[in-house]
Amino acid sequence: MENEIRRTLDELVTRYELEPELCDIYVEGKTDKQLIEWFLEDKQLQDFGVYEIDTVEIPAQLLFELGLKDNIRSRVIALAIYIHDKFLETPLHITCIVDKDFDWLFGKEYQCDLLLFTDYSCLEMYLFNEVVLDKYLRLAIRLY
Repeated sequence: MENEIRRTLDELVTRYELEPELCDIYVEGKTDKQLIEWFLEDKQLQDFGVYEIDTVEIPAQLLFELGLKDNIRSRVIALAIYIHDKFLETPLHITCIVDKDFDWLFGKEYQCDLLLFTDYSCLEMYLFNEVVLDKYLRLAIRLY
């Protein structure tokens, strides 16, 4: 990721203007990306691109204008709001996924159709259930 060229917001706007049929998903980090890619592959949905937010240059000024902190999660939120505002009339196939964290506790809401929140504090919590843990303990750890 360090040597990878990052797209600017203007480049993304141009990209989606020229290719509105693109289906892209933006997530916070590598683990989220791998989990979403695995799910899409398992469901045989190959037409999606999944990107970490670090592949996009989000100016700190935009974060401050939106009243967001300067962190990875806020960059995903800022991207969703920015793209949504640029394409109010055009439905896009872009989704930005962030962890629920504590926004619900503080009553923080975002009006953006491109932004989805996990049901839990992190995406990995979807794996924290009896079926997945049993499978892991049986196959990987071989406890029983």
